[in-house]
Amino acid sequence: MRHFLILAISSGLLLTMAPGAQADTTSDAIHNALNDRFEIEDAPVAFDIMYEPALPAVLADSTSPMSLQDFRFDRMSGKFSAIVAPLDGSAGTTSIAGYVKATVEVPVVRRAVQRGEVIADADIDYVTMPAAGLTKGLVLDPGQLAGKAAKRTLHADRAVRAVDLMAPILVARNSNVSMIYVVGTLQITAHGRALADAGAGDTILVLNTSSKKTVEAVVLDANTVAVGNTPQIAQQ
Repeated sequence: MRHFLILAISSGLLLTMAPGAQADTTSDAIHNALNDRFEIEDAPVAFDIMYEPALPAVLADSTSPMSLQDFRFDRMSGKFSAIVAPLDGSAGTTSIAGYVKATVEVPVVRRAVQRGEVIADADIDYVTMPAAGLTKGLVLDPGQLAGKAAKRTLHADRAVRAVDLMAPILVARNSNVSMIYVVGTLQITAHGRALADAGAGDTILVLNTSSKKTVEAVVLDANTVAVGNTPQIAQQ
């Protein structure tokens, strides 16, 4: 049977549980409160709760839903404190404290991936990292790794930043491409040379080999880039 959790917040620094949150035990109540503190997209957070001193037997053995009040948590140290009491009145309020180890399973590559190499599903592994110490911009969804190419060498078992990934290279640096210009309703094709590696949809500099002018262009496929009204061209 599930029971409703009553969470009373007395500090402006604390988050309020949404109505309808549920908990059967003291640990469930703390787990629910911690979920509000770790809003990490694409990765569930695992909590290992340690009570210091040990949770009193009247709370550990209680089958009543718990009232959790004045919950305080320091994200960096993992320390928490709260006041809890069984809702059935079997015990009074009790102050509790302890530590929480919050971790996240982070996708990594299981081998070194060189620049331009495409990451396959078989290349993906996971490492456990502290949730509080995650660097902004890390890739937490394995679906954002698979099928992407490395922008620079990726080392095994290290978290990957989104900025270190790119679309698979379709156009290689110094390769010849067809440049499509749009002028009104007129479409002109010219020969060009890509000045950088790029994937589909990337904007790169391309040298027009006839005029010797360098322009920005969007990569459409392995042989074609678009200059000018690129959205219209890309949809054709």
